[in-house]
Amino acid sequence: MTKKTDPLSYPKENIKVLLLEGIHPTAEENFKNHEFINVETYSEAWSEEELLERIEDVQLIGIRSKTNITKKVIENAPKLKAVG
Repeated sequence: MTKKTDPLSYPKENIKVLLLEGIHPTAEENFKNHEFINVETYSEAWSEEELLERIEDVQLIGIRSKTNITKKVIENAPKLKAVG
């Protein structure tokens, strides 16, 4: 019998996902169905100041057209791996 291994080298429970601007609820559902348990959703866009205050430990962020991920935000998000 073969043992199923997780293809990620980093534990999913330690990956923080941030979904802004009312990203469709199925996005959160899909993350949770794939064992990403640290998913936060917000209906509004965030300003640069709000992002700077709250993005330090975020690895994945999902946005729509109103949230601007500036160079300053990226420079202050050392764990950020993807923006979508």
